[in-house]
Amino acid sequence: MITVFSVLLIALGSGGLSKKAAVYGTVAGVLFGLSSALTKPTLTYLHESVGTMLSHWECYALAVAGVLGFVLQQVSLGTGRLAPSVATVSVANPLVGILIGVLLLDERLSRPAWHVLVAVAGLTLALVGAIVISLTRETAKREASPVSTMA
Repeated sequence: MITVFSVLLIALGSGGLSKKAAVYGTVAGVLFGLSSALTKPTLTYLHESVGTMLSHWECYALAVAGVLGFVLQQVSLGTGRLAPSVATVSVANPLVGILIGVLLLDERLSRPAWHVLVAVAGLTLALVGAIVISLTRETAKREASPVSTMA
């Protein structure tokens, strides 16, 4: 499912450089979040033995997600639009890691409930900020470019 989501994001990522930076940054963040969720089972198997770890798919998925995330982050940074790239990686990574941990690995968010509320509010603000940064940069760039008129 994460693979389909990532491929869909990249396919829809055409547009200006800021949009491309944001899309590739988001996909990199998603892959980093996936790799952080895969670290726990991989290390659990490693505590048994290296052979046990290498006999489970989580080890290989962790390696692929980590390498692809790194490459896509470099592509995102290569656009020259650092603000949307870094912002989207920084938001998508913990969001995906938390969702996978809570929904699939049966992890629990800390208590009391107001801690969870503050964390969700902060992550929401970061997400809105990443979107605003991505859209504002591209709009400002278009407005600043001179329009040539031919007489």
